[in-house]
Amino acid sequence: MTTMIEKTTAADLERMPDDGFRHELVRGEMRKMSPAGSQHGKIALKFALLLMRHVEERNLGVGFAAETGFLIASDPDTVRAPDVAFVQRARDEEVGDTEKFWPGAPDLAVEVISLSDNYTEVEERVVDWLQAGTRNGGGRQSPPAPRDGASGAQRCAGAWGG
Repeated sequence: MTTMIEKTTAADLERMPDDGFRHELVRGEMRKMSPAGSQHGKIALKFALLLMRHVEERNLGVGFAAETGFLIASDPDTVRAPDVAFVQRARDEEVGDTEKFWPGAPDLAVEVISLSDNYTEVEERVVDWLQAGTRNGGGRQSPPAPRDGASGAQRCAGAWGG
């Protein structure tokens, strides 16, 4: 006997009530994410402020905060939410304002990497962003690496520009 497991869709994720957690959808599988720690939040905000100053001074496009979902694959759906994202002005104007997840990958996706993140999960996120068309990305570890060697997540972040 075969049991069918129904995949969750981006529309299902949009309709979910707020339960205090962030959620992402990865190839139809719902993933619950714990709220970020304070060091993580400080790093993400500092990067976002610097990025937006640069973007706004040059009218380059728009920035997005951590709660923004990007629909980067369909059937099965994948919705990821980077800590900071940027989309070029022409692409943003083409899509226009939307209350739904942004359709497509951002031009820049920034992920703050925590010491508790495991290598496989970080690598999966990076691959998803790049395969979806993100042209630039970066990871930043939080807090600084211990002296006795870097974790797998830190090595992955460094390989992606962290």
